[in-house]
Amino acid sequence: MKIGRGDLADPSVRALLETHLHHCRKQTGSCSAHALDASGLAAPDVDFFAAWDGATLVGVGALKRLGDGRGEVKSMHTTAARRGAGAGAAMLAHIVAAARGQGLERLSLETGAWDYFYPARRLYRRHGFRDCPPFTGYKPDRNSLFLTLDLGDDEAVMATRDATEADLPAMLAIYNRIIATSTAIYRDEPTTLEERAEWFASRRARGFPVIVAERGGEVLGFATYGDWRGAFPGYRHSVEHSVHIAEGARGTGAGAALMGHLFDLAREGGVHVMVGAVDADNAGSLRFHDRLGFARVAHFHEVGRKFGRWLDLVFVEKVFGASGGD
Repeated sequence: MKIGRGDLADPSVRALLETHLHHCRKQTGSCSAHALDASGLAAPDVDFFAAWDGATLVGVGALKRLGDGRGEVKSMHTTAARRGAGAGAAMLAHIVAAARGQGLERLSLETGAWDYFYPARRLYRRHGFRDCPPFTGYKPDRNSLFLTLDLGDDEAVMATRDATEADLPAMLAIYNRIIATSTAIYRDEPTTLEERAEWFASRRARGFPVIVAERGGEVLGFATYGDWRGAFPGYRHSVEHSVHIAEGARGTGAGAALMGHLFDLAREGGVHVMVGAVDADNAGSLRFHDRLGFARVAHFHEVGRKFGRWLDLVFVEKVFGASGGD
């Protein structure tokens, strides 16, 4: 397979780009499709590439320069016959190499949040891209996910990754601050580092993910999921999630980035339903979950008590595709 500059006048290339645009627009909301057409790919700030196996076109992709050492991956598409055969990975590696060769310090991308785009998101994460907030030219959108790759950027950018034991003190501080100041967690007393370490070890032993959002080494929030009614094996494809953000990082997109990453970990883990329990007075969290596609499915009255008052609890639910097995 050979990858080089693509000819936007080539009929095979134009046909594949039309297929790419059709699928992107079909699978995404009308205001959330950001794929470039041929005229957009012909812009002077875009390098367009095509991958050929002999005389057969197998994929396309592009690098858009955003200025200030930033670039964006655009128009990644592999023909249906060559998916899973390494053509997409080769194109992505070519674009990353081109970005490095041009001295770019950060490469980012927008992709769909729908299940149709899951294989692409998996490819990007496998090549080191990490979930992040919207970047230049984009705004928060429930239909989009954003990922970024650091190529030597001096400016710290928030991104998600797997949590480690070294993150526990920061996670503890976030958790205890929420306990002390809100009804987001129905607990009165702060937890300890030892308790959090036991919790973390238990999550890892059970194969449940714990991820953090961090910027420049500072943990800004974390998310996880675990058993829902775990005493009953019939619920094994359902999980309960939690996401907690430090006070100073709320409204920065950290929560959405964490949840986008967590959703795909759930898909990989065979999760069919993700449940969340939200205090009924936490309007911000309820709106946040609405935007992520959760449905409010139950309202329990006065099931909790904290700060001298009874608390209502709302259950929210997000259903994924069919589970792969029992």
